[in-house]
Amino acid sequence: MYRSICILAASAALFTTSVKAQHGSDAEQHAKARAAAYVQALGVDAATAEGMAKVYMEGEEQVAPLREKCAEIQAEVNKAMAPYDEKAEGMLTEEQRNKLEALKKEGKWQPAASCMPAGHAPKAGCGDHGAAKPAGGCCAGKAGH
Repeated sequence: MYRSICILAASAALFTTSVKAQHGSDAEQHAKARAAAYVQALGVDAATAEGMAKVYMEGEEQVAPLREKCAEIQAEVNKAMAPYDEKAEGMLTEEQRNKLEALKKEGKWQPAASCMPAGHAPKAGCGDHGAAKPAGGCCAGKAGH
């Protein structure tokens, strides 16, 4: 029981840190999200998760050019999907459309935030400038993807 409470507390602390990191760099967001995956799946303690985030930060510095390419591809995907979004959104009720518009204006709407195929996306969350997602798949952490 005590161990479960400790794990829950560590998870909450990391989640809070991860959400706060959304105001930090994209690399920091991704590093913390990767570490948070270990907390969620394996219950690693907060100190270990913090160390893992530092290790992942090194990796994020190395993959920054790849993330930029991913962001460019995602922008192309979003542009190509825009007419389909419009068709699908035409099926919403007026109330749903109003709510969707509000979410878009607040920057909290993202129907699919990944240029990676489903099932290949990270499960730790996404730093897409909105609320952390339990199954995001954010490849770039850039606005507009």
